[in-house]
Amino acid sequence: MPRSDLPRDARPATRRSRRIARAGWLAFLAALPFSIAGSQIALTACGAAAVAALAFSGRRPPRPPLWWPVGIFLGVSLLSIAGSEEPARSLRDLRGLVLLATLWLPLLLVRSESDILGSMRVACVAGTLLAAVALAQYWAGPGGLEGRLTGYHHWLTTAGQLMILWLLVLARLLLGGAQRRWPWFASLALLSAALAFGFARSAWLGAAAGAGFLLLRRRSRWAWIAAAVGLIVLLSVPALRGRLLGLGDVDDPSVRNRLAQLVSGAQMVRDHPLLGVGPNRASRVYPLYRRDWAPEPQAPHLHNNVATVAAERGLLGLTAWIVWMIAALRGLWLGARGAAIARWPLEGALAALIAFLVAGLFEYNFGDSEILMLIYPLMALPAAARRCA
Repeated sequence: MPRSDLPRDARPATRRSRRIARAGWLAFLAALPFSIAGSQIALTACGAAAVAALAFSGRRPPRPPLWWPVGIFLGVSLLSIAGSEEPARSLRDLRGLVLLATLWLPLLLVRSESDILGSMRVACVAGTLLAAVALAQYWAGPGGLEGRLTGYHHWLTTAGQLMILWLLVLARLLLGGAQRRWPWFASLALLSAALAFGFARSAWLGAAAGAGFLLLRRRSRWAWIAAAVGLIVLLSVPALRGRLLGLGDVDDPSVRNRLAQLVSGAQMVRDHPLLGVGPNRASRVYPLYRRDWAPEPQAPHLHNNVATVAAERGLLGLTAWIVWMIAALRGLWLGARGAAIARWPLEGALAALIAFLVAGLFEYNFGDSEILMLIYPLMALPAAARRCA
């Protein structure tokens, strides 16, 4: 058959663009734990090729997942920028909008269950390699809290990535069947050690919340016993035990600083209730609201998703953000219950989103692009899974 007589979806240009887009997507997932620049270059190539494939195929673009809560949040953000005392500074916050491509691209790339499972495997393998490298860095250093592992990003960002990938591996082990489990056990062991010696308490609490959800879904007494034994082993390490128990110590500078920032954030909301002080401005006005008992004079953010979103975008922005998160949680929950594909990716994604939200009570992870580029594709999983049905 002449090429001109082929369906547009089967023409060489369409198929070539689609292959490039998928390769770019997998390169993006593989690079994300190691290089923000490398991952964004791969993501750009993936997006360009995916759009080209869509144009060559003549298909209508799929509607982005969660379009209405995301749209409301973006609309409120624009209003907040318009009302900001420094609109140019607040406008720079919109650079993060490009990350929302990771919420839409899975719908252009996924054509079968194997595409989803392949993406999950690449992400988990990359996370395991990150864990191995970071542990080597840790053991070569001074150790302890001062020598906590950092990987290739800020130590809190690395811990957040490890938390998400650890939960995906745990979901595969608990809910993915008995086939070829030993590589996943090895991955879980490395990721567990790296997560522990990152000493990031927010990531620990998030991982605990996500793991608790998965254990409830698994309903296995032996899984609970294994989790309890693992926790006992970790708490037998004095440095880890001391770090965890320090959560309740208000004299701990880190805890005290976060409490002071919450008070300051509440006062920002009191003074700017509807639209906040403007995106990207909480750090700018923080010295005006800083408590005398706060250990640190400056704050890049308020170390809390709810506080930072409310302070910068007001109660309207916070409401829109909460609606977005609830819609994402609901979509993953319903998607897992009626999945036409393997159940564990959706359950793992839901556990990861729960962990992200819990960790976000102690850290502004909604402002970390390296975290969001993992979370957004997971939010898109229910819509991508429906395309496999």
